[in-house]
Amino acid sequence: PRPLSTTMVVMPDGLREGILERRRGPGIIGKWEPKRFRLEGCTLTCFPAEEEGIGGSVEAEGITSLRQVSNLALEYDKCECTFLQTDGNKIRLRAKTADEAQSWFLSLQAGQAWVDAEE
Repeated sequence: PRPLSTTMVVMPDGLREGILERRRGPGIIGKWEPKRFRLEGCTLTCFPAEEEGIGGSVEAEGITSLRQVSNLALEYDKCECTFLQTDGNKIRLRAKTADEAQSWFLSLQAGQAWVDAEE
């Protein structure tokens, strides 16, 4: 497989995509897996990290509406963003750097504000 790019792309229309690691499994037995994420408006979509680009025939592994998210938090020193879904699942995402994690956190906050503005 090709090396994973850690480059984030922020598009003028607010669309954002890039590689983050997602924690799967509980507690200390959980495992970090690289995934490609796309944030568009209030929708965060997860794709396999190995795929070239996003969209087209690549099937999404998960879709999260920021309408169903609470307790969005940034752990700057761990380079992590965490949030809870309405079904009780805790989602943990990790970036390569603390600044990148903060940038994603701010984008997720903006997505939540977009939801509030719609209502």
